[in-house]
Amino acid sequence: MPVAPTVKTGPETTAQATERAVASLLLGEYPGTLTRGEVIRYVSRGRAEESFDEDDRVDGAIREMVSTGLLRLEGERLHVSAPALHLHRLTEVP
Repeated sequence: MPVAPTVKTGPETTAQATERAVASLLLGEYPGTLTRGEVIRYVSRGRAEESFDEDDRVDGAIREMVSTGLLRLEGERLHVSAPALHLHRLTEVP
């Protein structure tokens, strides 16, 4: 019998939301790219009171996404990987 999904709270939810924000930004720029610094600034914009924590969260999301193959880092430029782009196209709502 299928088990209902559980709702995660706390740091995992924040990390996932940050990764989604990074992915959304870079997919919106495709085929263009942004630098790591630009992504950190755009995603953490508007949260000045926690800017260092937020910058660290965004940088952690970038590192995680690079390590899992969703993003490629060439110098300071971030590129959406072919598998990430393909999955995005498959799940896009027409």
